[in-house]
Amino acid sequence: ERLRIEKNEGRIDGVGNVWYGPVGIAMTRALGDVVMKRAGVISTPEVTCFDLNKELNGHDDDFLVRVLIGSDGIFDVLENDEATAFLHDALQVSGGSLEQGCIQLVEEARRKWQGGLPLDVRIDDT
Repeated sequence: ERLRIEKNEGRIDGVGNVWYGPVGIAMTRALGDVVMKRAGVISTPEVTCFDLNKELNGHDDDFLVRVLIGSDGIFDVLENDEATAFLHDALQVSGGSLEQGCIQLVEEARRKWQGGLPLDVRIDDT
């Protein structure tokens, strides 16, 4: 990732943000960000495949795998284990409704994000 960014017109700061001139972004891959394309930010996802039959060999038949996919809107304010635990608890409360569990997870991320904002900031994505 770093080599691709540095080979193009971008630079990476000490915390991993990608910069193109005065414009910054907190990731090296993004959808639809044409300005950052010149910095080396690409839209091609990084994909990892697992053979769940091999991974689950030896586990009982009730073993359930869930994959939690989210954007920086969630993972900037919740650690992986926090988001997973929150969703697990939300599913227990909602009777297993994935839709309701995910809605609650997004609401929790928004609540934590807003809690860290200065009082005079307005949210532009309502």
